Amino acid sequence: MQNNDKPSHIQRTFKEKVSRWYSFSKQNIPFYLMIVATFLVNGTLDFSIGNFKWEAHIASLYHLTNYMASFYLFAMNLLILILLFFSFSFSKAQSPKTLFMSTAITLIHTIIYILYVVVFITEPSRQAAYSITNTAIISMVILGTSLVFVIVSNVLSWIYVDWKYVKIEE
Repeated sequence: MQNNDKPSHIQRTFKEKVSRWYSFSKQNIPFYLMIVATFLVNGTLDFSIGNFKWEAHIASLYHLTNYMASFYLFAMNLLILILLFFSFSFSKAQSPKTLFMSTAITLIHTIIYILYVVVFITEPSRQAAYSITNTAIISMVILGTSLVFVIVSNVLSWIYVDWKYVKIEE
């Protein structure tokens, strides 16, 4: 008879493969999460292909009287690209210096996202006819989801940092 308590050879092999991949690639996981966050922000800007029209971030700004939201959107796009480069650098060296810079930029990104959402929440007090549109909700959800990926990436970077990192002079 076969013992059902032991995993099969295929399951054990898969688990061993995943465990081995994780042990060698765990410092790359924050970079992979940052790629997803970057795609969410920059890949979902408004565009039109043939008959398909996607409206989210830019279309949500059309009816606002506060033009700071445009700056906030630009800043979040720029910061996510900077964070992607820091994340790539961290995946190669696990430097604490890179981690501190990445954490500071993540904090700035979080503050800018909060200010971006506040603009949409306070806009009805500026113009009575304004109501939050579907594109504004989509924009806030997409940017919020990307921010969650950025924060998780940063937390994992703190876990995987090499505190004994020494820069090698070439």
